[in-house]
Amino acid sequence: MAAASSSDSDACGAESNEANSKWLDAHYDPMANIHTFSACPALADLHGDGEYKLVVGDLGPGGQQPRLKVLKGPLVMTESPLPALPAAAATFLMEQHEPRTPALALASGPCVYVYKNLRPYFKFSLPQLPPNPLEQDLWNQAKEDRIDPLTLKEMLESIRETAEEPLSIQSLRFLQLELSEMEAFVNQHKSNSIKRQTVITTMTTLKKNLADEDAVSCLVLGTENKELLVLDPEAFTILAKMSLPSVPVFLEVSGQFDVEFRLAAACRNGNIYILRRDSKHPKYCIELSAQPVGLIRVHKVLVVGSTQDSLHGFTHKGKKLWTVQMPAAILTMNLLEQHSRGLQAVMAGLANGEVRIYRDKALLNVIHTPDAVTSLCFGRYGREDNTLIMTTRGGGLIIKILKRTAVFVEGGSEVGPPPAQAMKLNVPRKTRLYVDQTLREREAGTAMHRAFQTDLYLLRLRAARAYLQALESSLSPLSTTA
Repeated sequence: MAAASSSDSDACGAESNEANSKWLDAHYDPMANIHTFSACPALADLHGDGEYKLVVGDLGPGGQQPRLKVLKGPLVMTESPLPALPAAAATFLMEQHEPRTPALALASGPCVYVYKNLRPYFKFSLPQLPPNPLEQDLWNQAKEDRIDPLTLKEMLESIRETAEEPLSIQSLRFLQLELSEMEAFVNQHKSNSIKRQTVITTMTTLKKNLADEDAVSCLVLGTENKELLVLDPEAFTILAKMSLPSVPVFLEVSGQFDVEFRLAAACRNGNIYILRRDSKHPKYCIELSAQPVGLIRVHKVLVVGSTQDSLHGFTHKGKKLWTVQMPAAILTMNLLEQHSRGLQAVMAGLANGEVRIYRDKALLNVIHTPDAVTSLCFGRYGREDNTLIMTTRGGGLIIKILKRTAVFVEGGSEVGPPPAQAMKLNVPRKTRLYVDQTLREREAGTAMHRAFQTDLYLLRLRAARAYLQALESSLSPLSTTA
């Protein structure tokens, strides 16, 4: 009986928590085998039927091949292998023609794979970089048999340590070989031309000329060789190229490419650089005290998560607005946008299994998950407008739906003014003496100030005289030697 009553009480407690929560638990599968991070999931109506699907670039842990997965509800519809690890996924409209179905762009290695109706449509490859002249000369000597493999290895290692430009893939593979395998590798590849290829580190979308939600968008790519590229959505040519002092890892954009836009790039050197239209180099720089783990734009505020377990708010000119300390390390961040109520907030997945939702520095909601969350995605899924999709460190999938009656209210004791500040103080009534004194101060304010200054000068003079007299008569315990 006791066991039965305790189980009943647990069930009642779970029901009460569900009733008090702002979220409905739609699905939880701890064995979904989805391993990704917040840049790789995307929600889109891929077939134009009003049914939004989840597209995930899966990392394929444990030696498995990376895969592109498409989910409808809790089930995986299709899977297709990827040639390299995915860096980011985004959906965008390429053209204005009907039917207006979005395309899917998946950045993987040096390429962007574009899908329409979940079928391969186009493959964009980053332009090749010029090789290091010293490296080219060494391989030319190896081609003419003027240098042996051991000397070639020593020279390539010295170039790798001193040169700013990285070596080509061919040279890097050669340096990994054993001594017995080097000669065969040189004979096989010495006639090949040296190619140096960069890879994509991050990707996002930028509206082309209209701010509408269903407007045509350009792709913005961040590359390993410290560049930002803006691609034309139809011809996939490079419309603009910008340089950065470091490798970009997170991107946030606002505006339209043909009108005016701002681009914020968080880089590996711990800085955030702000670029504007027609600027080839950064206009502003935000220096962080730790490495960034996420970058989200909420209206006109850039919210940055750092490895110091804190969220920071900055303006686009680099002025810090606020800082909020987190109870655990931040693993992932994303934007929560509720169109029906005009709400924009930041979601932060923490290492302690919490997902915290903030509007500026005000805590709106805390979601507890069975495992640490590694990716967050909020938007329309299926036919539900406000769906939160989370993947966990162990490969689990959690789907929650925001209740239609849910209203986020700012709360939390750790932010904002204390409640005592709003309490009225019991101020005593003004006495006749107080009123007479204030009238006297108004009428004779100048004379009272002069008298106060005179007394202050006299006090300083008497103190100086007493100090001098003490020094002359050696009464003061001051040391006169070193």
